[in-house]
Amino acid sequence: MYIKTSENKKSVENRLSRIEGQIRGIKGMILEEQDCREILRQISAVRSSLQSTTRYFLQTVINECDDPGVDGKLTQKEITSELLELINENMRG
Repeated sequence: MYIKTSENKKSVENRLSRIEGQIRGIKGMILEEQDCREILRQISAVRSSLQSTTRYFLQTVINECDDPGVDGKLTQKEITSELLELINENMRG
């Protein structure tokens, strides 16, 4: 499966770029020996951003990605099972 639309690709790319910036910011805070409580708040913000991106990406996978059953190799039940597995994997943690 892959994302079809350039709009969705750009949205995911933008989200990941923001998260990357947040991570660099945390690294800088550590190097500057900033307060651990503020670092933990920033880590929480990154976790929230990742969760939001995961939800968006899963929604995109369900709605926009190429259907692996197009070539007739997978049944609808197999496709649904695969999607549920992806959702369960991403809900752990």
